[in-house]
Amino acid sequence: MTIITPDELERQVYEASKLAFSYLLHANPEEKFYTFALWTDDSLQFLNPVANTEDGLDRTVQRYRKEVDPKYNTTSTHDGMRWSYGDWVFFPDIGEEQFADINDSLNSIFNLDMTDDEYDEIMEPLWVAIIKGFARLDSDGFFGADEGRHKITLLIVGDLPEELLYDCAKNLNPTVIADEYINWTAE
Repeated sequence: MTIITPDELERQVYEASKLAFSYLLHANPEEKFYTFALWTDDSLQFLNPVANTEDGLDRTVQRYRKEVDPKYNTTSTHDGMRWSYGDWVFFPDIGEEQFADINDSLNSIFNLDMTDDEYDEIMEPLWVAIIKGFARLDSDGFFGADEGRHKITLLIVGDLPEELLYDCAKNLNPTVIADEYINWTAE
């Protein structure tokens, strides 16, 4: 079996992200997006595009205040739920078609019989490729420029080590945006 090369994965992430997020923006022109992300896990078995909007966040907070908060005596807030990707409006069922080849490749690697060290050696450059592919879309101006870009946060999300989450946020965003996310996760 041939394992996907980092260069090929970078290209696929760039193209699949562009298609999936373009479709999402076109299908939801009234929504004010504030985050676009790629969702995965620490073993990189899958990769899916996800996103949220300010209106989506409003609806989620309202739903939690009505249905969840009374049960648990809590108070949901916009700040507290802003980066809770599992509650995002566009999670996890977007981009399946665009990311199918990527997910086939990642899943086939996960199913290979190899040691943890061998697996890590293969996966490390693939993590870098994913970030580079996503960052390339940003460098093309897809997510805006200047002040417009400062309203968007790009992330890799999932059950991942904090260090990886922070590194991704720093590599994908202007410093002030990355710091906002990192400070939220530290609370």
